[in-house]
Order: sequence, then structure tokens, then C-alpha cells
Amino acid sequence: MPLADFLYSDPYKNLRGTIQYGFVTGETQINGRSCRGLAFVEKHIDWQIWIDTGPQLVPCKLVITYKNNTSLPQFSAVFSDWDFSPRIASSVFTPDVPPGTQKISFATATASTGSK
Repeated sequence: MPLADFLYSDPYKNLRGTIQYGFVTGETQINGRSCRGLAFVEKHIDWQIWIDTGPQLVPCKLVITYKNNTSLPQFSAVFSDWDFSPRIASSVFTPDVPPGTQKISFATATASTGSK
């Protein structure tokens, strides 16, 4: 999924190990917003991201080029209408559990020393 890396709470931590190098491409207008462009090169993809320079540093646009296909297909997404005011009631996340259902505790994982 093209945007999967951005679903982590710390996308940089997930991406930094695969980036070979990156550079600033400059500022441009995207949907009337001033955005700073960054480009990154990895083994199988090149990608560019534009970040809003305003008070909220949010993505404006993302383009991913897949280098492992000779036709170099691209995925492009433009982000707009960011809303940071949560309006979802906590009851939405309360499960509707059928009567007679019992909670099962998760097992605790332990480190394995493993033998070779």
C-alpha cells in the first residue's frame, strides 16, 4: 500500500533505514498553500513529498516512482482539508459484545535463546 509508511506514529523512524539520500527541491504552491519539497532515493523507489510551511507542518502532496518496473509507474496523492479537532465519540470504539462472551487473556511472549 503506497501510504502505509505514513500510518506509523513515527514515520521517520520507519523510513530512515531505507533512504539512500535525499535533498530539498524548493518551495512551490499546492492548492494555494506554500509547501517545501523534499526528494528521496531508495533502492526500489524514488519519492517526493511536499510539506506545508504554515503553522501545521502537514503533507501537501506525495509522489512515489517505482523503479523496479521498466515503465516507472507512479502513485500520486494530494492532501487537503486537514482537521485536527477530533469529533469521534469514544463510544464508537466500545465493542458490542454478544451476551455470554468471555474475555480471553493474551499469552505473554518470552525471548527464545534458540539453538543452532
